[in-house]
Amino acid sequence: MSITRDKHERIMETVPLLNRRPCSPKYILSLCLAPIYGNRTKWLLLAETVEHYRLQGVEHFYFYVKDIDDYSLKLLQYYVRNGEAEVVFFKGDQEKTSREWQSVGVQSESLKSRKKIIQSFAFP
Repeated sequence: MSITRDKHERIMETVPLLNRRPCSPKYILSLCLAPIYGNRTKWLLLAETVEHYRLQGVEHFYFYVKDIDDYSLKLLQYYVRNGEAEVVFFKGDQEKTSREWQSVGVQSESLKSRKKIIQSFAFP
């Protein structure tokens, strides 16, 4: 790479660029869901979402959890045990509004994996 003032100017110095992308990605298509918060039951919505997107070709899911009921947590643990999902739990002592947790999840995923995020869902 180099910089010139116009396209006819002679190139004096170049800087090599390194391709730092992984040779083979871990997953071709993964889905990052918006943070889950509130203690209302969500297991049916979670199961429908995961199974629907698995049929569409999604190989791996990323969940961010602020609050969750026990039965929905068991479902998430099942997906983690099978290697289909990763779950990040937010600390309970970090009080934020629901809208603020959305940006934390998106920022974390974009910095961590640099994968395309195809859609995000809110689980109030």
